[in-house]
Amino acid sequence: FLSSFAFSSYFHPLYHYYSFCIIFFSLFFFHLFFFFLMIRRPPRSTLSSSSAASDVYKRQEYGAACDKSMATPLLVLPDLRTKSKEAIQQALQQDLERIMVAKVVGGHGRKGDGEVNDGKSFLIAGAWLLKPFQQHNKVESELRFYNMVADGEDDVLRGFTPKFAGVACVNGGNYIKMENLLLDYAKPCCMDIKMGTRAYDDSATAEKKQKMIEKFPGREKTGFQVVGLKNWNVQTGEYEEWSGAYGKSLRPHTAITAFIHYFDNGERILFEVIPEFVAELERLLVWFESNELYEFIGSSVLLVFDADPAADSKVKIRMIDFAHVQLKPGQKDEGYMHGLRNLIEILTALGSLHRFATMGTQSDCALRGELRDVD
Repeated sequence: FLSSFAFSSYFHPLYHYYSFCIIFFSLFFFHLFFFFLMIRRPPRSTLSSSSAASDVYKRQEYGAACDKSMATPLLVLPDLRTKSKEAIQQALQQDLERIMVAKVVGGHGRKGDGEVNDGKSFLIAGAWLLKPFQQHNKVESELRFYNMVADGEDDVLRGFTPKFAGVACVNGGNYIKMENLLLDYAKPCCMDIKMGTRAYDDSATAEKKQKMIEKFPGREKTGFQVVGLKNWNVQTGEYEEWSGAYGKSLRPHTAITAFIHYFDNGERILFEVIPEFVAELERLLVWFESNELYEFIGSSVLLVFDADPAADSKVKIRMIDFAHVQLKPGQKDEGYMHGLRNLIEILTALGSLHRFATMGTQSDCALRGELRDVD
């Protein structure tokens, strides 16, 4: 019976039309169902791959993270994507928004264009610094840390980290919105120092570990590495900068030279600000001695002071870069503390040299008299 029905149906005038429709719509709905299934929740094995479904899901997670971390409404700023610095300056003069590309010493902002809001550079919007999102796991780690600090009761740690204000959206890109640490400085001098005896977290592969060891030589001994610094030369009226290449060239026995450059204003070494930095580092070390929760991998301390002779020095130390903070209850961050102790020792030794910075003056004569008495 079925054979006879199939044979007779084959010669039906609309047989080929119906067959085509059935096959077409079956394939269409099958692909549509498969597509929605993939973008809704891909298998866990694909979340770390570069597949389209994985990328879509990660963007969904980014949005969810932004919603959870919002401390203030999204900051939406006008599009300033231009090809010239003059165009940016013209937009600023029109007072559309107080926004500019931030110059970051030793930071990820160097990967951006440097003059254009390209989604890779740090941005400054008034009292806030906008840090562009990095890789998914880095953003998740940094937002988690900022939220834990904001929700916690550790006032000392909160005082050593930039104020956090959620996530800002600029030209479709997401940024971590944090305090602009240089807001009230006339001539800010900055030094970015990576802390800890290692630059890789527990999940790093053998290749990653070797790469980071080569990138930051000497950290196992010193517990820190200078990434970049910038100071103000009062003689030339210009900033002087030392990049990451200079930091890599330093060895444990030459690290002190970076701090000599940092405190040199072109006329003299600003010894008077060194004790203030030592006091802040000692206060931070006291906190780390009681810390048994966080391990800071790839994190930095940012040293800042104002080199304007007419202004207060406004010495400041802040911890920055928390993309690789690991939670380790019951453990102390020995690598970070090792670096802090060495920084304190170096700055203390450098500060003691102020007696030799007055040679040829009345103070120098007094110093020579003291030396003769010792002899």
